[in-house]
Amino acid sequence: MGDRDQPEYVWLMVLTANRGLCVYCNAMRSTTLDHVDSIAEGGRNAVENLFPVCRRCNSAKGRLTVDDWFDEMEQANYCRRGHCVHLEAGCSTRGVVLDIPWWELSDRMEATRATIDDVDRTRWFSHHFARTILRTSTVDVIERKQAAVKKLSAYPVPPWTSEETEPERDVCSRRLCCPQPAKDEWPTFFYLDADTRRRAEKLAFESEINVIDLYGLAVWEFVVRAEREGREARERT
Repeated sequence: MGDRDQPEYVWLMVLTANRGLCVYCNAMRSTTLDHVDSIAEGGRNAVENLFPVCRRCNSAKGRLTVDDWFDEMEQANYCRRGHCVHLEAGCSTRGVVLDIPWWELSDRMEATRATIDDVDRTRWFSHHFARTILRTSTVDVIERKQAAVKKLSAYPVPPWTSEETEPERDVCSRRLCCPQPAKDEWPTFFYLDADTRRRAEKLAFESEINVIDLYGLAVWEFVVRAEREGREARERT
């Protein structure tokens, strides 16, 4: 495999971390994967060694470690402020100068790593996107990432945070996106006009629940209310 050949779901779960932005500059959209420890220096081509980055930062960092790259940029910033010690030789910036404190970059990398390593998130991406290997020379990564972002935007909260009704199966059963009926639940069908359905979907989104659960809740509340009103009517007679 090539240095960045990974299953499609790995590409997408990494590229959508950090709000879809490059973990280094935090300004450009992430469009490729960076090996924190470069392959050339013995780093692994594995998800725990990957970060979402823009091509500009990825090219600038090259084979350097993040620490060495940051040290180089700090020196470049020192030189830019009129304190260059390189004299005639000049100083190297590799085309990118991040004028930010180390703690800011370190905190962002740590938060992004926690997002990528989230087991529930990984499981959700592996269920919703292909597990076939994508070759970096042929895949349109940006287009696939945009499709993933659009899919995620349809949910009020990250779908992997909702209950998983059948965790033992290798398919998604999250209540928010792919609800599976519980053992004591029965599928029920009914008709809604277009306007009522749109209003129900909007309410479900705002309530952070699946629209099917909203329908079930509405029926349950109707049954409870009807039973209560029936009891009260019998008591009056």
